[in-house]
Amino acid sequence: TSIQLGSSVTKGQRMGAIRDPLGDSEEFITAPFDGIVIGRSNLPLAHEGEALFNLAAFQSIAEAEDIVEEFTSMHDHES
Repeated sequence: TSIQLGSSVTKGQRMGAIRDPLGDSEEFITAPFDGIVIGRSNLPLAHEGEALFNLAAFQSIAEAEDIVEEFTSMHDHES
């Protein structure tokens, strides 16, 4: 699963997986609440306690999604 920055997620949605180096065990990462992904780790190695995703919670996810889309469209044209 590839969750992009700015994606909205729902509580319980699978966001990724953690696997041991040999691939013998796998644990899924799920969203603890409805929110929008504002940060994520792209490193192939994670240690216990490190943040793999940062989620922002909003009273209105739909309104926050609109703001993120507006921000993205404004800044995509600046490159």
